[in-house]
Amino acid sequence: MSGAAHDDWGSASGHRFLFLRHGKTNYNAEGRIQGSTDFSRLTEEGEAQASSVGRILSDIPIDSVFVSPLTRARMTLELAAAGSGRNLSDSAMVLDDLREVDLHEWEGMLKKQEIKEMYPDIYSLWRGENPREFKLDSGKYPIRDLWKRAGKVWEVLRRDAANGKTSLIVAHNGINQALLCTTLGLSEEYFRKLEFPNCGIAEVIVPYGE
Repeated sequence: MSGAAHDDWGSASGHRFLFLRHGKTNYNAEGRIQGSTDFSRLTEEGEAQASSVGRILSDIPIDSVFVSPLTRARMTLELAAAGSGRNLSDSAMVLDDLREVDLHEWEGMLKKQEIKEMYPDIYSLWRGENPREFKLDSGKYPIRDLWKRAGKVWEVLRRDAANGKTSLIVAHNGINQALLCTTLGLSEEYFRKLEFPNCGIAEVIVPYGE
């Protein structure tokens, strides 16, 4: 995600949605599952990433902002806003459904040293072999649930849409993937096909009224 020349963003008509992932956290650095817990915090590198992306956003008119309730996303928004020289965070709408994928009993565990060794078959599904069938011992299907939640988020985003306007959404790798896939009509099998790096940005332009 990201890498496109932002001078060309928004060249098509419609409502523009910019999806931003949070900066690097201590859990990212440790290879630890974050899920929808709120214990991880941005590292110095993550803070620098957020400030840097703010300078990109300074050239883009933004009409509305939506953010995950989790601290790593909210701090990314605050630092990006400061980097842009604009007040983007005070008017941001916090959406609980923008939280990261719920990974329940896996949250806080190390991916390779713990989860891969303890649950090798389930881990391969989680890593993209068959994400729709990824099922935890608790009986939860995290990726199926994530896709459903993305649909709810789109209902809110589209209510805010207007031709020629831009919305910034600050959230997480998993939910951002689900948002991109659901608006493109892609199923859960595409999980991990459109991954976001830390502070990666993706742009979607939806024709107004669709």
